[in-house]
Amino acid sequence: MFKKIMLIGLLALVGCQSTIGTGQLTEVPADKQEVFDPHKPKEPLDLSEAEVLAYQQFVDVTTKYLLNDLNANENMVYSPMSFFLAMSMLEPIAFEQSLAELSAGLGQQDLQKVSQAMVKSLTFNNQVGRSFVANSLWFQKGLAFNQQRLLAIANQFKAES
Repeated sequence: MFKKIMLIGLLALVGCQSTIGTGQLTEVPADKQEVFDPHKPKEPLDLSEAEVLAYQQFVDVTTKYLLNDLNANENMVYSPMSFFLAMSMLEPIAFEQSLAELSAGLGQQDLQKVSQAMVKSLTFNNQVGRSFVANSLWFQKGLAFNQQRLLAIANQFKAES
């Protein structure tokens, strides 16, 4: 069953696009800039050793699974964190067995905590540059969705739907 979920996640990941701004750089207002100190160590993610190990196992398993059948002469790019976040976006709209399978497949008991830590680690706005996570969900027109769950996805993943 998790293989089906992974394939759906891959389709969602492939079908997602993000655009930030117009492609033109604008100056970040001074009151919105973080002070960048290259000598200050990056704040560690607030994850337990078990959560980090589970993520590392997810990376290992999915990388082997997705890249296993490639021709040695082909170039391939795979972002395990992007895939993990795309799959994690299903958590607020998954129920019972689907939620249990999703959590087991991603190797995490608290998907919200882990995904929020990842999004936080990828987000910065300082004198060196800007990085923001931009995700989206695409739904079939005409279907009704629980707006509170969509709002949870928007808040947790900075995602539009």
